[in-house]
Amino acid sequence: MTTNIVEQMLVELMLDTSKYTAQADKAEKKNQALEKSLDKTEKASKQAGKANEELAKKYHSSIEQTAKFGQAIAKVTKELTGFFAVIIGSTGLFKLANDAAHANMEVSKLSGQLGMATASITDWQNAAGAFGGSAQGMTASLTGIKQAMNGLVMFGDALACCLISMLWASVLLMMPVRFAN
Repeated sequence: MTTNIVEQMLVELMLDTSKYTAQADKAEKKNQALEKSLDKTEKASKQAGKANEELAKKYHSSIEQTAKFGQAIAKVTKELTGFFAVIIGSTGLFKLANDAAHANMEVSKLSGQLGMATASITDWQNAAGAFGGSAQGMTASLTGIKQAMNGLVMFGDALACCLISMLWASVLLMMPVRFAN
């Protein structure tokens, strides 16, 4: 009985393939459609790979340009810093020279007003500075002495004598005491 069933199946499969032909055609068509789809997918993948490589090249060149630009900015910044340092240094030197010229003019003017040599006035100012006073204070004291002496000569002012002695005392207290050998 089992042999009959097996034989019947073999006969049916070998002789009557009409049942399976339609399904086999459908399977073949689906297989061909899948192969075409895979070919299209492969082509699209290759195109995407090429596009990705081109994009990477563009980004690489863009990054290189940005790096060069950054280096150029750093170089310009360094040059500008040096330029401004030169300007600031020259401004300082100009101010120093200007202050020295102004001080010399003041000493020269004071020399004419007091009738003293500029070296003598400068010595008095340096002495005052050495003992904690200031050159301006010494100049004011010497100018006050000169004015008091003029007041004494012109008006005979007795108050001027007291003022002169007080001013000379303040000047002498700022000067070092020297003993003769």
